[in-house]
Amino acid sequence: MSLPGTTGEPPPRHPAAKAPSDARAWLDVPFQDKDAARDRGAQWDPQTRRWYAPRPGILELRRWAALPTLLPTEDRAFGEGLYVDLIPASSWFRNVRTAVSATDWYRIRAMVYARAGDQCETCGRRKSDHVRLDCHERFEYTGQIQRLRRLVCMCSACHQVTHFGHTHLSGRADQALVHLMTVTGMSQAVAAAHIEAAFAQWQQRSAVPWIVDLRMIEAAGVMVHDPRNPAEDTPARHAPAVHHDETSVTIAGDFEPSN
Repeated sequence: MSLPGTTGEPPPRHPAAKAPSDARAWLDVPFQDKDAARDRGAQWDPQTRRWYAPRPGILELRRWAALPTLLPTEDRAFGEGLYVDLIPASSWFRNVRTAVSATDWYRIRAMVYARAGDQCETCGRRKSDHVRLDCHERFEYTGQIQRLRRLVCMCSACHQVTHFGHTHLSGRADQALVHLMTVTGMSQAVAAAHIEAAFAQWQQRSAVPWIVDLRMIEAAGVMVHDPRNPAEDTPARHAPAVHHDETSVTIAGDFEPSN
């Protein structure tokens, strides 16, 4: 018997060892981009149900590259807990979602949901509990700068609390009030006072022409553009009136859209 390669025959070929999943260059590819990603070399892992690059550094796949689990300058302790977090009228529609491409918004959300373990970071409910998850933006307001500090994974119920004005216009204020009280332990009187203070703060902030700082996203390699703000063409908002009784909160006025 001759050894492989001594008779002019090539040695037997062994299948290449498969790279461990934790060494792969993972991709976050929205469904509408799957064919384009596959055409550029992306491969599908049926176990994790996720796309990946067969090797690092493929430029054609860079647009779908998974983002780091902590964005540059992000403070994951900023804005802890559940509270009404209204966006000033002067900044409506000027958020991450409207400032990045649909593909990049998908990548951002995928990272936020994955690092939270598909669990709401304010009430603890999980995606497996058949709840919808949203990506909420926490901003810091200093001078005239509205700076993005953190991205938070929230269930839809908690997200409705944060955007209480839009929730009220959608006819779900009572449910949001109950959820706020349940998660935080607030009494109805305390919760109503909290909502009233949030709207008073919203009125003050809405009078300021904020410069929205999304450099935290740009530093992660995501292209950001500054969309035109439709609120600039609308009249100034008036402070809403907040009234509460034993069972509900009633609000009258103009409020923020859901961001």
